[in-house]
Amino acid sequence: MTTHALTTAAAKPQLEPTNLRPLNVRRDLGEVADLIYDAFADELDTSGLSALREMRAFGHMGPFTLLLSHFNPDFHDMLAGFVWEEDGEVVGNITVQRVDTYGQRWAIANVAVALPFRGRGIARRLMAVTLDHIRARGGDWAILQVRRDNDVARGLYERLGFEVLGGVSDYRLARVPETVPAAMQPLPGLRSLRADEWYATYELALAATPNLMHWWRPVRADNFRLYFERRLGEAVADMAGHSRVVRLVLPDPAKPNQFLAFLMLRIARWQGTHALRLFVHPDQRGQIEQALIRHALDILTAYPLFPIHISLQAADQETAAALQQFGFAETRTLLTMRKRL
Repeated sequence: MTTHALTTAAAKPQLEPTNLRPLNVRRDLGEVADLIYDAFADELDTSGLSALREMRAFGHMGPFTLLLSHFNPDFHDMLAGFVWEEDGEVVGNITVQRVDTYGQRWAIANVAVALPFRGRGIARRLMAVTLDHIRARGGDWAILQVRRDNDVARGLYERLGFEVLGGVSDYRLARVPETVPAAMQPLPGLRSLRADEWYATYELALAATPNLMHWWRPVRADNFRLYFERRLGEAVADMAGHSRVVRLVLPDPAKPNQFLAFLMLRIARWQGTHALRLFVHPDQRGQIEQALIRHALDILTAYPLFPIHISLQAADQETAAALQQFGFAETRTLLTMRKRL
């Protein structure tokens, strides 16, 4: 729900500033949820639909939301935004939220305009008032996400001074193919990750992530640390036949304590989707991705033929090309953009 629902349209009547007002949580959340659903219906996944249900429920809590806004000074920073009304109906919305402790970075989301009202400059007006809102609260940066193929929205943001930091691409394979291209070459040395080697996978992820993306979403060591509780939970799920986690690494022959690649498979056994994660050191890009993906698919042939999903940095064209060779299709790419205020 972070991309911009915009299309070009014929010129419409002059906009009136009285159509624009702050979001009223008690009054607007239900209509805003409906607007977001209509604008992003083809993009919403299970978590997105769940968030809309929660938004509608929160809007129906009436007096509680009023009480919360009165006693919690951070309430309006957590759930703020603006709406555009036409004849008493919410036809445009934008939400904004502080995303760090000091209020320096603010995230803009749900820039949505109802289809009959697009092309009138409503989104531009919503963006302008939101940027003023962030400045007034001492914010230094505005951040948003937009689909790479949404040229209209990207054009608006670029005209407002936003720059692209990077992005994340999602790829999906409906099932393991019966025949797959041969690997470029064997990968001698590929082995299971030991629990005490987790820090080397974290360092590899740091090297594989573009510098500007670190600014927005830093790679967290905790996501790679193999706590006892984490390993125990995975072992129980494996023994119960629910799921299995496989972590493989390719050590650097010249630097034994460093890795050239890290491959992780979260294998579903009952239902759902297999999840693939892959990091390749920048020095090895374009050389080993095909072999690693082939190995992952070979492992999955022993399990149910569920879809396979992987997310990767949009700048990682080498892995994207290797995935496409095996039949993976890009489902979406979300670009992260920022503007200094």
